[in-house]
Amino acid sequence: MIKYTKYIGVIIIGFLSWYIGHSIYLYYYNTQDPIVVIDGLSDENYFAGKLMAKITADHPYKIATCTVLIDGKQVAHYPVSRAHFELPCSYSVDAIENGKHHIKFIVVSGARHKNKVEIDKIFYVDNAQLQAGFIKPASDYKVLQGRCLHVQFQVNKPIKQAVVTALARQYFAYPESNGSLVYETFIPTDCDQHPSDYAFSVAITDHVGNDFNLQSTFQVNSFAFKKKTLHVPSGALDREREFTQLSEKDFESKMEELTLQSIQEKMWQGVFEIPLAMTAITTEFGISRIAQERGCYVHKALDMVASAPRSVVWASQSGVVVLKERYVHSGNTIVIDHGWGILSMYFHLEDYANIQVGQKIKKGNPIGTMGKTGYANGYHLHWEIRVGNVAIDPMQWTKKEFIS
Repeated sequence: MIKYTKYIGVIIIGFLSWYIGHSIYLYYYNTQDPIVVIDGLSDENYFAGKLMAKITADHPYKIATCTVLIDGKQVAHYPVSRAHFELPCSYSVDAIENGKHHIKFIVVSGARHKNKVEIDKIFYVDNAQLQAGFIKPASDYKVLQGRCLHVQFQVNKPIKQAVVTALARQYFAYPESNGSLVYETFIPTDCDQHPSDYAFSVAITDHVGNDFNLQSTFQVNSFAFKKKTLHVPSGALDREREFTQLSEKDFESKMEELTLQSIQEKMWQGVFEIPLAMTAITTEFGISRIAQERGCYVHKALDMVASAPRSVVWASQSGVVVLKERYVHSGNTIVIDHGWGILSMYFHLEDYANIQVGQKIKKGNPIGTMGKTGYANGYHLHWEIRVGNVAIDPMQWTKKEFIS
């Protein structure tokens, strides 16, 4: 036993010598920065009452100190003296002004070089009670069949989300301009929406989880849509199938997809422009048409002509080109996404301008020329606007009193 005790002592002395030597080496020669992770605090988080996070730090030698500053003012200083530490942090923000603030974490190693890591984060304090109200009285909420109801409400602070529910569908509301506290959305009504009073609601959520609900009603009024017989040369659809096999069903399926993928950004401002040097509207919105090859259907767009065939067609508003394709019924087709489920369509183009899918386009930029491709009885432009994939009267969007 005495013999083994001697060996054990040698091992212990050897280990202590290695440990002390390794520690001295790390202290004098290690130049690594501490590894620091901040959990529970991403950039631009919102907090009410308390800011909560967790600091985790590691260093081969040890962490000496951790200091926390808010807006340049020290709020905490922790002596650590360990190679690894985890520290939950909780700071009251009740007395801090609502709005944008900066928090900085400074972690210093205990080695001779005192390497340090500084992590800066932006956060927001939101201690205000959420409040909201409609801009217009309920008596002003009236809309004709086939048009959009423009809903606006004001909040007292930036919000996370607002969802409008109407006619068994949901629509996101968004700031009318960057930084605005006035939010808006457009509720489309189909041509055959039954004239009546309808309820709608707005569910608002702020960045710290508070909810606020607004409720009101709107009135859908009837509109006397006309009827018309369309004469297209026999076999027009068959001739178009020589160029494409994409059907109207394929187009509608694509429109459902594009609506779901619509950019969550308001890319348009102000009124929409008529996308052609128009001389006449040949088919109004909402007209019931009878055609020999397509039967009876509602024309949910505007057909218009210019003084000369192949006249330039331009984007009615700014947005992103999301479709450039040929279909049997619509011929050469362009679709522009203006954001938040608002898309405009341009049918029967003779040819395309030099544009590509995914390209941003400004109001007034050329997209092609007026043609008669697809199911058409002559040179014209079919201009259509959909909101939430519901076709509505494009001319409404050219009126300043509607958009403003």
